[in-house]
Amino acid sequence: MAFIGKDEVAKKLGLLDGTAFLRRRERLQAKHDFPLPMPTQRRPLLWRSEEIDTWVKANGKPEIDKEVQPARINGALLRYAATA
Repeated sequence: MAFIGKDEVAKKLGLLDGTAFLRRRERLQAKHDFPLPMPTQRRPLLWRSEEIDTWVKANGKPEIDKEVQPARINGALLRYAATA
């Protein structure tokens, strides 16, 4: 049984990074029955990899917020261009 963190969950969901996943986490849990993290008092939060895989198979990947993703990507491109 493998446990994964927010960045790995984000990859499985097709999101940019762990922060993008955490912004959607509560909504996914409340409206789409997304798996809860493992109960622990320590950080970081961890999820069972196979639970995430099962959820993605049943529900598909969530839609990417069109307003959030391009702005984040454009910011990264602008920073890269400034160093070129």
